[in-house]
Amino acid sequence: MKHLEREAQDGSEKTIAEVLIDRSPNGIMMTTADGRIAAVNPAVHELLPIVPGAVGRLPIQAVPVERLAAPPVQPESEVSRRPQE
Repeated sequence: MKHLEREAQDGSEKTIAEVLIDRSPNGIMMTTADGRIAAVNPAVHELLPIVPGAVGRLPIQAVPVERLAAPPVQPESEVSRRPQE
C-alpha cells in the first residue's frame, strides 16, 4: 500500500483511489448524474470497442452497438485446429 501512496504523491495529483482505478484489470466507466461518461480506466479499452474522445458522451454514443454485436474474430490457429464435420 505504501507504493500506491508514493505513486499518488510522486508529482502527480492523483489520489490513491485514482491510482487503484487506473491499475484495475476490471473495466471501470464513471458517469455524471446526467449519464455522460466522466472517465474510463485503461481496462475499458481492452473490453469494449469504445471510440476516442468518449468522455462527455453518452455510453450509447461511445460504444458502437454494431461492433458489440459482431461475432468475435478467431485467431487463424484456432480456426485451423477445429475438427471438420
